[in-house]
Amino acid sequence: MENEGALMNLTQEHTIVRETVRRFTEDQVAPVAEKMDRESVLPDGIFRRLGELGVLGATIPEEYGGAGTDTLSYIIAVEEVGRACGGTGL
Repeated sequence: MENEGALMNLTQEHTIVRETVRRFTEDQVAPVAEKMDRESVLPDGIFRRLGELGVLGATIPEEYGGAGTDTLSYIIAVEEVGRACGGTGL
């Protein structure tokens, strides 16, 4: 939806998080989501790459190894991952 950010009053940072995680999940998670659910497997590297994006540990302060983002950024990221694969989003 083109106007999602405007409707939700997202900051530019939140919009970037949404677009970045959406692109990643469309490219990396969605193509293997059915297999992950059917076979109860996690393809190599999915969680490592989510960590590199800052999705894992998103609200943990940077000095402790997290991304140091706010709660809304975390919620947006989880929602976007969940769009591609509910289990991975959880």
